[in-house]
Amino acid sequence: MLADWIHRGFQGKTLVYVDAHLDLQFIRDERMQRLRAAATRDEVTALEKTNHLLPDGDFVYGIENFLYAAAQLGVIDRLIWVSPPHVDIRLSPEVLDYVQQIDGVTFEELAGIRKTPESCYEATLLGLDITFCGVDQLDHLSIPEDSLVDIDTDFFVALPSDRAWMHPRDLQSAIVSSVPNPAMISIARSVSSGFMPLRYRYFADYLAALFEGDAEQVTHFANLFDIEHADYDGAARIAAIENESRAWPDCPATLYLHDRLLEAAEPHAAAASVSAAYAYDPVRLASGVVNRHLALDKSRIDGLRVELSPDAPAEAHIALGLAYAARGAVQAALDCYRDYGQPHPQLALEIGGLLAAQGDADQRQKLLEVAASEDSCRSSALLQLADIAIGHSDLDEALRLTEQVQALAPAWMEPLGRLAWLYAQKGTDPAANPYRTEIETRSAILRRLLAV
Repeated sequence: MLADWIHRGFQGKTLVYVDAHLDLQFIRDERMQRLRAAATRDEVTALEKTNHLLPDGDFVYGIENFLYAAAQLGVIDRLIWVSPPHVDIRLSPEVLDYVQQIDGVTFEELAGIRKTPESCYEATLLGLDITFCGVDQLDHLSIPEDSLVDIDTDFFVALPSDRAWMHPRDLQSAIVSSVPNPAMISIARSVSSGFMPLRYRYFADYLAALFEGDAEQVTHFANLFDIEHADYDGAARIAAIENESRAWPDCPATLYLHDRLLEAAEPHAAAASVSAAYAYDPVRLASGVVNRHLALDKSRIDGLRVELSPDAPAEAHIALGLAYAARGAVQAALDCYRDYGQPHPQLALEIGGLLAAQGDADQRQKLLEVAASEDSCRSSALLQLADIAIGHSDLDEALRLTEQVQALAPAWMEPLGRLAWLYAQKGTDPAANPYRTEIETRSAILRRLLAV
C-alpha cells in the first residue's frame, strides 16, 4: 500500500483510515533514512515486513507503523481515523494512558487532544494531524477531493463477540457520500494475521464489488452476509446457503460458509480446493488468540502446536509462543522461542514480563535486552531492565535506563515518577524535585483535560 502511494506520487494527502487499530508506531530515524533513500517501487516494497510475526530485522515498516512512514515521507499530512464503536477514542484515563506510552509523542501533543463540536476528537501525534471519529460522523467533516481511503476489514469485527457489527454496504455508502472523488481506495483483509475471522475474508471482495459497481457480485456477497446475520430460522438458513452454493459453485467464501453451517467435519476442505487462502492454518488461529482475543485455552494451543506441519515457517513458533504468553504459560512460550532458533524481540518482551513473577532475573534480563533492540518494544523493555537494576541495587544503571525511556517516550508519566524515586533513593532530593514538579503540573493538566 505505501509502495503504491509512493509509486503514484501522492504527497500532502488526507487519508480516511477505516481500521480497528491506529497503526502509527514510531520508527527510528536511522531506519527511516533507508526508506527515504528507496528510489523505486520495488525498493520501497523490499523494506516492508512481509509477515507480522517477523522481527524488524532489515525491514523498515509493516502493518503496525506504515502510517508513521507515510507521514514522515510527506505522503499524508492529515489522518481521519474512522474507528468502530467498540474501540474507545474518548478522552478517558485509559486512552490518555495508552497515548502517552507511544514513543515519540510529546506531552504537549497529548495535552493538545481536543473535542470538536461534532463530538470528534482532534490531535497532533508524532507530528501528524489526526481526527478521530466514527462512521456516523464522517459526513460532518470537510474532506478534500482526491483524498486517500484505506479500509482494514478488521474494522467490522466486534470483540469479544467475534461477529460483524456493521454491514459492509453501509460503510461503503458512508464513504461515497463523505469522501468526494478519492484518489485511491485500498482494502486490507487482515485474515492471515489473525485480526479477521476467515469466514469474513470475502468482506474485502464485497467492498471492492460495491466500489466498482459490480451488481452481480454485490448481490451475491449481500446474500452471504444475510445468510449468516439475518433473522433466518435454521431450515431457511440452510436452504439459502444451498441456493447460493448452486449459483456460485466456485466461490470459496460460499463453500466455506456452506460447510460451516452444515457443521461439516472439515469445513475448510471444499473452500481450500478452490483457494489456498481457506486451508486450515493453526498459525492463523494462534495469531487470533493475541490479535482478536480468541478464547483458546492452553490445551487447545498445545493441539495447534502438534498440528504444525514439518515445513511450517519458523514464524509459526512465534505465533504459538505469543499465544502461550497470552495465557501465562511461560515454559511453553520459552519452548517456542527456542524452537524459533533466533532472537525475537516481541516474544522476548512478552516472556520477560511473565518471568518477573518467577524471580529469574538473569534469563529475564537476556530476553529484555533482545526486546530493547526493536522500536516497538524498546521503551517497555528498558523500563523493565531498570527494574532489574533496582533489584540488583544498581541505582546508577536504573537511572541511565529510565532516562533513555523518558527520552524515547517523553509524554509517559511513569518514567518521570521512577526518576524522582531513584534520585530520592540516592539521597539527592534536589535532583528529584524537578521531576516531582513536572508530575504535579502534568497531572493537573490531564485532570482538566478529562473534565472537559
